[in-house]
Order: sequence, then C-alpha cells, then structure tokens
Amino acid sequence: MTDSNLVLLPDPERGPVGKGLYWDEFKVGWKFRTVGRTLREPDIMHLVHSAIIHEVLFTNRDYVEKESVIKGRFAPGPLVYLMAEALIMPTIQATAIAFLGMETRSYRPLQVGETMYVDVEITDVRPTNKDNRGIVTSENVVKTTTGEVLQIFKPSRMIKGSPQG
Repeated sequence: MTDSNLVLLPDPERGPVGKGLYWDEFKVGWKFRTVGRTLREPDIMHLVHSAIIHEVLFTNRDYVEKESVIKGRFAPGPLVYLMAEALIMPTIQATAIAFLGMETRSYRPLQVGETMYVDVEITDVRPTNKDNRGIVTSENVVKTTTGEVLQIFKPSRMIKGSPQG
C-alpha cells in the first residue's frame, strides 16, 4: 500500500489508527473498558521462565493440588497486571514517554481459562514544567467477565503533548 491510498481514520491530522492519545487529549473522569483477554497455560509458563519465578505455586502442580490454599492453575499477580497493561497500551501507543510509578492491590487470582478486561478511569491530567508533555494518572480495575475484581492499579505516566501544544 502506498501513502497515496492510505486512509487515516478518524482524523488524518492525528496520524494512523493505533496511535495513542496525547496527554492533552485525556480528560479527568473519562472512562473506558478494554477488550477481554483469556489466560492460558502458556501465558503463565512464559512469565515464570522468563522472569525465573521458581515459586512452587507455578512450577509444581503436585504441590498446588495437595498443599496450596489456592487450587488450580492461576496467574502470578504481576502477569495479571502485565496482561492488563497490554490491553490498555493502545491508548498510549507511540505517545508514552515514561512510566512513573503506581499503587497496586490484588484481590484474587486469575485462573487459567478465565477472561479478564480492564475498566479505566482517568483521575488526573496535568502538564509538566518543561517541554510539551504531561502526567496522566488513571485507576485501572481488572475484572473477570463475571465482574469479580482481580486487581486495581493506579499508574502515573508521562505522555507526549499534541504537536499543536
């Protein structure tokens, strides 16, 4: 496809579909829900092996079945957060500058075969002292499709400003 037959939606001035929002486009109180994502066994094993998590809850099925308080195959808490971040990422794709930190709380594990989504609410938007950038803070509530809360995390991110800004 050449640039001459490339269609940009919805606003050609913003760039291609899939580019995230600039900090000055976010509004306090804005809410959205992501698409869902189902946890699979390979998701757990990829994280466990790449992060070298040798916790028996994730590496020893016999232990989980006989001794663990929590039964079945479930995701390590950080995996739920990482999956949630991947669902949110389109809103800041190519506009995020830095992750500044977050507050997080886990309520229950996500089991293999369960689907999760994220309800996001923008809680703070403000400019930085220099250049064309701002800080966007949100409250992200990770839930199962039955509405059970898995995690709540509140990240702050530095995000680019719009070219006109």
